Amino acid sequence: AGVLSGIFTAYFKTKKIDIGMAGNGAIREQLRQLGIAEEVLRHAIPMPGRMIHDKSGGLHFAPYDRDPKNYINSIGRAALNTTVIEAALRYPNVRVLFNHVCTDVDLDSATAYLSRCSQGEGGTPNPPPPGYGAAGATTDQPVVSTADAIIGVDGAFSAVRQAMQRKLGGFVYDESYLAHGYKELTIPPGPNGGWRMEKEALHIWPRKSFMMIA
Repeated sequence: AGVLSGIFTAYFKTKKIDIGMAGNGAIREQLRQLGIAEEVLRHAIPMPGRMIHDKSGGLHFAPYDRDPKNYINSIGRAALNTTVIEAALRYPNVRVLFNHVCTDVDLDSATAYLSRCSQGEGGTPNPPPPGYGAAGATTDQPVVSTADAIIGVDGAFSAVRQAMQRKLGGFVYDESYLAHGYKELTIPPGPNGGWRMEKEALHIWPRKSFMMIA
């Protein structure tokens, strides 16, 4: 109680592909511990199995379990992120600043140096989620934030990890890149706004050296 927590987030556009959550998986267990599992699952779609698309256009459904009550939940990343941020903002001692990128960290003083990112992918602004208003307040000036502890979850090109590499003796870090490429496609809704394929299934097009999922 009384501890001020600051959450700085670039809030870049997330990947469109949904996240799959098993009934007893790690993500769902973490959400249970936060007390927001049921709130998140309101945005989820149950997937009891895979829908395999063969080369001739045939469909083959493969259930995950004999019991249809055992299924994987599919949830959009934007819905998951928004729900978690909304839960954090219920605490009076938490503030969220959007459009900020961490550029460096002083490990000795637990100080984070951040700059405002005015544009996102494709040169478009990075607005906060709908309905946040002033909760997503930012500043045009560089931000220096000091705390008792800093938790860095700033992704693949983490400034926090880079600072640890430079300043911590014996810090070992290995980075490798995947050999295959990644591309996101969009299937628009039908003329009446409905689904063009079975909604409650993980769709897979297996093609040896590549695969498409939806």
